[in-house]
Order: sequence, then C-alpha cells, then structure tokens
Amino acid sequence: MMTYKERIRSHEGYSTVPYTDSEGLLTVGVGRCIDRVPFSADEIDLMFENDLKRAVAGAETFGAYYFLNETRRGVLIEMVFQLGVKGVSKFVKFLDAAMEQDFKKAAAEMKDSKWHSQTPKRCEELASIFEKGY
Repeated sequence: MMTYKERIRSHEGYSTVPYTDSEGLLTVGVGRCIDRVPFSADEIDLMFENDLKRAVAGAETFGAYYFLNETRRGVLIEMVFQLGVKGVSKFVKFLDAAMEQDFKKAAAEMKDSKWHSQTPKRCEELASIFEKGY
C-alpha cells in the first residue's frame, strides 16, 4: 500500500523542466504550479547555491582556472554561471590568453564577443576585474 506522499508523487509525476499542465499553468517538479505558488526565498537560495556549485565545477574544467588568482577565478565562474561551460568554451582566445597570464589580451577578448553586445555593462565590469586581478 502506498503512502499519500508516494501516491501524490505517482499521480503528479516528476519533471525537472517546467511544462504547461492541462489547465495551461506553468508547472515543475512534483506538481508545483509556479504560476500559483511561486518559489520562496529559501527555495531560490537553494537553487542559486546548486547553480553556483555547477558553475564552479564547470569553471574547474578549464585549464586556465588553475593558473588564476581567486578574483580572476571568480570572473571565470561568473562567466560559466551566465554562459555555461559550452558558451565559455567558445572563448578560445580568451582562455589561451588567460593560460598565458596575458590578462590585458584576455580582457580584450572578453570584450570582442557577442557576449559584450548582449550584456555590455556586465562584460566591461568583468573584463576590467579580470585584467586588473582585483
């Protein structure tokens, strides 16, 4: 015999991506209608911490990460957070320059990108931090 918790999970299903339910409402997880029950601050914080862990792990896949100081590592982590590992992997010249410790060139490569045109203020700020190292 199933518990009510197991029964609810069985009836509601489980989805890691949002979908539109039979009533046209955005739903995720185990029947969580986010149109009617928005995420709490605690839930948002938990998701952010999990996303941040993924970004750190993603940044660590780039060899340059291990040659950067903490501040520059933070910039790389933020880039992975925003663009994903796949997106950052397209910054070949930036990653090469970072590996060579040519931070001026690396910053210029950050600004010479589609990313810069999409989020110029953020990119400019991060390029400056990356170049200076603080």
